[in-house]
Amino acid sequence: MPTDGHQACANAGATDRSTQLKPPAQLDFDATNLADSWKRWKQELELYMDLAMSGRDETSKVKLFLYLVGSRRREVYDTMAFEIPASERTLTQVLEAFDGHCNPRKNESVDKIEKELLAVVYGFERLHTYTYGREVFVESDHKPLEVIFKRPLHRAPKSLRRMLMRVQLYDVSLAYKKGSTMYLADALSRAYLPYDGSQDVASEIESINMTQHIRLKPRTLQEIKEG
Repeated sequence: MPTDGHQACANAGATDRSTQLKPPAQLDFDATNLADSWKRWKQELELYMDLAMSGRDETSKVKLFLYLVGSRRREVYDTMAFEIPASERTLTQVLEAFDGHCNPRKNESVDKIEKELLAVVYGFERLHTYTYGREVFVESDHKPLEVIFKRPLHRAPKSLRRMLMRVQLYDVSLAYKKGSTMYLADALSRAYLPYDGSQDVASEIESINMTQHIRLKPRTLQEIKEG
């Protein structure tokens, strides 16, 4: 309870302002420029949540958001993949999921990362005889890959985990390098050889890195590699 008149007036004023606040109107998902409309609407929603629902739990905030987006987008929400049950999802997590739905350019960025990672996986598997059992340093002109390689596997995007698991067979370190300075890779990309083979899933599952299980001291194993 407030102990003085000034505090009581301040609390009353805050209460009046919160009751006058209204949530943003329903977003028109059929707008010509949906990405920009979504960005503005999202800012209005977050401002409303901070001012009017700061003390409410995340479940209530998510329910209000789903009401505002309408029945069609609630159906889209039901098809989205989350790593946690619905009762534990926060508004931030739900908004991030809708970011990709409302911003096609963001989806294109994800596709770009997948292609860049696939190129790394292809290089290792294609040159398996030379890369297996050896420490390999990869340079990529795609900055997000460097960040993804430093994360634990469970924190990587779901669409990339399968390929990252294939790379775990190898001892690989990846770092970013500006594309304009990667002269050899640029030349090879213009003179590639056709390849129509594919690695069998069974061989992928059965592959074992024997250097991780052999009973030799690290120093002895290193001498064998160098020899």
